Amino acid sequence: MTDLQLQERIRLQEAELAGEGRVLVRPSGTEELIRVMVEAKTIEIAKKAAMDLVDYIKNLVEKS
Repeated sequence: MTDLQLQERIRLQEAELAGEGRVLVRPSGTEELIRVMVEAKTIEIAKKAAMDLVDYIKNLVEKS
């Protein structure tokens, strides 16, 4: 969660939503996983933003 590139990726997704949604990425308090939640004007926009972040996080985990 402290990865600067991940923080930038989250900011980019928020910018693409242009005030018509929000992004929340946080570690789970009960499981060893990261929760990615996106609210957007349409389900398609939300899924696209969420999957972009999920794919990015998976790549980070694979590299470490």
